[in-house]
Amino acid sequence: MHRMSDSLLTFGKKQIGWDELIDLHLDAQKTVIMWWRHDKSEYLKEALAKGYITILCPRKPLYLDFIQYKEHKWGRQWDGFCPLEDIYNFPDKWYASWGIPESDLNNIIGMQANLWTELVQNTLRLDFMTFPRICALAE
Repeated sequence: MHRMSDSLLTFGKKQIGWDELIDLHLDAQKTVIMWWRHDKSEYLKEALAKGYITILCPRKPLYLDFIQYKEHKWGRQWDGFCPLEDIYNFPDKWYASWGIPESDLNNIIGMQANLWTELVQNTLRLDFMTFPRICALAE
């Protein structure tokens, strides 16, 4: 990964990868972290403290392939649901629980919702899983 990072830099690009990259101790100036493991806030704290530019895309609440409520029959649901309300209130209500100093929040450049489609059979299902949650994120 270090070599790949250097290669990308020769093209004026940075590598972007999941939060596991933090374990590789890559140069924060060459790497953007996508923090996805909502249950591992220590990775987010470490990334921000070390100066990594970071994109928030935690599985909870921003993985749209997870069902919104227990009444929904199809879709992923391990470790809880991803309801509209949680997405709308993200990330403001979460910062305090993560214990991140306000000064480190400047390294967060945005958020991303993900929808893995191996369980999405058609466009109707895609729309159902995406909307209105993606609108709540945009809000």
